[in-house]
Amino acid sequence: MQINAGWATLLLLSLMKFATAHRQLTQSTAPPSPGTGQSITQDLLDVLAKNQSIGPQLYKTVEAAVYTTLVYANNTNSVPLDDYMILPLSDGGQVLVAWVDNSTTAVLAWRAADNATEAMTSSSVQMAATSFLGNDFANAVVNNATLDPFQKALQGTSNSSQDLAMTIMQLSNGPFPRRVLCTGAGGGGAYATLCAVWAAVTFPLAQVRHITFGAPAVGDELFSWSLQQLVDLSYMWSTPGDTLPTLPVVLPLPNVLTYLQDNDTR
Repeated sequence: MQINAGWATLLLLSLMKFATAHRQLTQSTAPPSPGTGQSITQDLLDVLAKNQSIGPQLYKTVEAAVYTTLVYANNTNSVPLDDYMILPLSDGGQVLVAWVDNSTTAVLAWRAADNATEAMTSSSVQMAATSFLGNDFANAVVNNATLDPFQKALQGTSNSSQDLAMTIMQLSNGPFPRRVLCTGAGGGGAYATLCAVWAAVTFPLAQVRHITFGAPAVGDELFSWSLQQLVDLSYMWSTPGDTLPTLPVVLPLPNVLTYLQDNDTR
């Protein structure tokens, strides 16, 4: 995925403008950093620039975009997270696992390596069952190119012998999250899709938010149904010119696909 090197600064100027009119953001600034998908983020900026009010849908989307930017920047020094870890993935990507005390929120922002995204979108797809879906969706299958690195992340990395759920509990110092945000762009968005379903099963009392940018398809129709049934809020952003959400072609298109372009959301 090509990176737009300047978008984050403009995005966060827009965030600061709207924050004073609405509510204080827990992540008020972020360093200039690579973007997460040129066409999607530019369209998002266009929407923000032309609207003098920001509704819940766009606010939550911008919040997710900020965290997605951080995992590309590999630097959170300018963002007031209460605690966080950046963990490597087996595919060469990484995941930002963060905790925000005042909203009791766990954030998981995913970044896939370019070669991993290519594997996810290949026309040669091997399907596999997940280890974390319950009995109601036990027959759901997903693209193994997405599933394998994600399940390895669940089990822990070379930097951490504990699993992902234990990492979240360590960062929170005990409390269970009341909200879990799973986000990412491109192949990272595919990991975020698996993450959202996993989080819904692992933290059943939490509100799970799933917000992605130009993410490829992940699983079969039953898996897509599990996402709809288990996850509280799901925004899968794309643009008409973005081909990643249509790949791999052997998988059904996501059931929820929202377009950002010009001054419209549709």
